[in-house]
Amino acid sequence: MMEAIIALAGVGIGFLLNILWDSKKAREREQRDAHDAAMQITVILEGYVHDCVAVAIDIGETNPAGDFGTTYGEKRPTVKLPEPPAYPADINWKSLDDLSWPILELKNTVKTKNIKIANIEERGVALNARKGLATRQRSYAEIGLEVCSLIKRLREKYNLEPMEYAELYMGHPPEKIFEDTVKHTEWLTVK
Repeated sequence: MMEAIIALAGVGIGFLLNILWDSKKAREREQRDAHDAAMQITVILEGYVHDCVAVAIDIGETNPAGDFGTTYGEKRPTVKLPEPPAYPADINWKSLDDLSWPILELKNTVKTKNIKIANIEERGVALNARKGLATRQRSYAEIGLEVCSLIKRLREKYNLEPMEYAELYMGHPPEKIFEDTVKHTEWLTVK
């Protein structure tokens, strides 16, 4: 009888150890998936920061009289608006916990701002092309600040190395460029 109890206890302990082992392996796999997803998304968002900087610092070109249906001296953008960031289909979004939503929502934010900018540019002649250009710069500076915040959160949460911007943007971090653009375009933007 005692041997049966010992055997049953051994089976029970073995079963519990197996459950604990599987649980540990599942947690490790999820952490690895989260780290891999964070690396992939960070690289994509870093590239998107460059696109946002290009739009935010675009001062446009002065149109000669008659071009684009504008009057002499009005400015038109020279940088094409970037598409929303494209994420790989195999990302395990659940593994990113609270960062999944803001990262996915970024695509909608970009689409909404692009529609707003397109509407302003269509009305640009009547509105004042300078205000349209400033709205475009400010919109992408705001998106850029949001992207930089997401990158920072990803890097901190998943222990990723920070990107060095010393050689880019004349030594200024992109956040500074975005903050300056927001500040300098505030009075010109179309609400």
